[in-house]
Amino acid sequence: MDSCAQNCTNTAGSFNCSCRDGYIVNPMSPNDCLNVNECMNGSPCASFGAASCRDNNGSFSCVCNSGYQMNAEGNACVDIPECNNTNTCNTTTSQCSETPGSYQCTCKNGYEKPSNSSPQSNTCMNINECNNTQACRNANCTDLPGTFRCDCWYSYIRQTAQSCIPRNITRCVNVTCEVGQECQEDEFGHGTCQCQTTHHRHNDTCLPRYRFVQRTIETFQAAFNNLTSPQSLEFIGRFKMVMLPLAGATDIVALIVTNLQPGSVIVSFDILVGPGSAATPQQEILTTIIQSINSNNFNTSLFIGLPRGGEVNITGVCPPLVDRSTIDQTTLQNNKLNANMTCQSSLVGISIDVCNLTNIGILPTELVVAAHGANLSAVATQCKPTILRTVDGKLSATFIISNIFDCGAIAAMDAQTLTLSYNIQTVPPTVSSSSQIQRYYDTSVIFNCSFARSEIVNSPLLMPQLQRIQLAQPAVSGRFDISLMLCQDENCATSLQGNPPTVHVSEYVYFKAALPASDLTVLQARECWATPTSNSTNPTRYPIIESGCPSNADPSSISVVKNFNGSFVTAGFKSFAWVGINDQKIFIHCQLDVCVNSAANCSGPVCSPGKKKRDVQNYHEGKLYSFGPLKLVTPCDEPGTCDHQCTLHNGEPICSCYAGFTLDSDGKSCVKITPEEKQTSWISVIIVIVVFVTALYLGLNSMFTKPKKSSKVLTT
Repeated sequence: MDSCAQNCTNTAGSFNCSCRDGYIVNPMSPNDCLNVNECMNGSPCASFGAASCRDNNGSFSCVCNSGYQMNAEGNACVDIPECNNTNTCNTTTSQCSETPGSYQCTCKNGYEKPSNSSPQSNTCMNINECNNTQACRNANCTDLPGTFRCDCWYSYIRQTAQSCIPRNITRCVNVTCEVGQECQEDEFGHGTCQCQTTHHRHNDTCLPRYRFVQRTIETFQAAFNNLTSPQSLEFIGRFKMVMLPLAGATDIVALIVTNLQPGSVIVSFDILVGPGSAATPQQEILTTIIQSINSNNFNTSLFIGLPRGGEVNITGVCPPLVDRSTIDQTTLQNNKLNANMTCQSSLVGISIDVCNLTNIGILPTELVVAAHGANLSAVATQCKPTILRTVDGKLSATFIISNIFDCGAIAAMDAQTLTLSYNIQTVPPTVSSSSQIQRYYDTSVIFNCSFARSEIVNSPLLMPQLQRIQLAQPAVSGRFDISLMLCQDENCATSLQGNPPTVHVSEYVYFKAALPASDLTVLQARECWATPTSNSTNPTRYPIIESGCPSNADPSSISVVKNFNGSFVTAGFKSFAWVGINDQKIFIHCQLDVCVNSAANCSGPVCSPGKKKRDVQNYHEGKLYSFGPLKLVTPCDEPGTCDHQCTLHNGEPICSCYAGFTLDSDGKSCVKITPEEKQTSWISVIIVIVVFVTALYLGLNSMFTKPKKSSKVLTT
């Protein structure tokens, strides 16, 4: 009887032969089996990407093409990163770059490959630039690895890195520069035209440059210290998109950001205007920006170098100056001014139409902002007006007070509001030393800025138009802007990194809330607490500051560095994990209030551990500010902890692998199980089962079989 090659099934008086998976019955010999070539049926390895099919007896396998390797899951071929190996290309002379399934070595500047070299060749030879007779001009050429050097001939001086010119023929006395340029001589006496300090080179032309400083309401990042970082470039791009339209009426060629500083983000930038622009474009730009600083994007606008209190030519703009002695008192008192006022925590701007002033016999250069009784002839520069020409051709006398408590400002404060009053007065005319008396018309206009102590007022964008207000007691609302920062140290020298910022459990984290720096403003935090969500009323909370003092709930882990003692509040705590919460995040909330020392007593509470705090004086329920989220980092979040899966047990990471992989001896790496290992593991299981069954049988047999009696043997 013939036997089956693989599977045999008995039937009545006969049998049937069948084949295992991967084989078919041989039609010429039913007892035999033929291998199935799966690689001939479509593309069984298409899902693997760069792979080819290899037929095996009873099966097939997918083999990655050259330059590719199987991924960790064993289900796709991925490109081998040859450039990760620093020996792939000669890093001194070439640069490695990945290509699909391969790589190439590209020679650096000053090097070249031999002819007929493959892209993968890492041989790059130095180029002798001195073989080119034009490499150096009026100089000797010296070849160097990857470059060359030009040494000027005797009696010649360097003009560029590759050219020299005769000495002393280009002294500044022989040089004529264009408008906006000036001649400067180098150490060899060679004179060249350079842009003046008031100009900037742009596309080989020196254009007028006007410098500005703008304070935005965004949070400063450590990456902003490098203007070329991705974060800086993204911020500068958005800054230009907002700033350029504000000054769009002028002929702006470029806006160049020169520096970013903290507090919130202070932007120093230059605006370049075309050479054919108006004589005073900086005045138009400044006017437009001042009228826009109440927008949601900016809260301060300063200008560097603009003259104040100088002579102004009003001829052709305003009617002739009226003699004040011809104006009756009633007309003066009922006169209305076209004026515009801006109130910000770090800038107060007051603009008055110049023609309104000349109509009542006042020159703008006679005005100052000062306290009653002050020496008006000796006030600070910022308390004098800047004469600006608005975009509609009118003249404006504008006061830009960058420190809001200067210029004799009088502060008054109640539970909700801080009011600053500014008195604009006329400087008395100069009289001779022999005069005993004088008569002149005094002018005094009071402007009031009202600041909400704890509420940010969202003011709409002020368009470039002027509003008419009465001569006496005008008032405008402003706001105090508070910047928030999460830090690694109590001095907040280093901010927390990441988006969101991350912190390990038990590490200290500090937070800082700050007003624009001032000796008079005091920031007060009466209550601060943490919650696991952004909801400040979440019943799950961790108290940090209570009644202005460190909370007694966890005193050894809480530090209040500064509170009720300056323009900022700093506190910190040892980070922790919330109990029973999967998404471990920390949000910090504070009730903050602003107090002004000149208007009230801003002292804080007396804090004693374990004792009830004394009520805080001159404090009301402030505005709620929130920081966060902070993300808590566990060992499983650290890169390289586990290859595949990571779970925590008592705070320690436990690694496990996907199906088809086994955990390596290091406890974190996952190794793919080969077919031989699978077969060996099954044989081991079978052996264990056989041994176990045999042992069980012998054990049961010994328990239920009676022992035979032994015969006694007597010896004599």
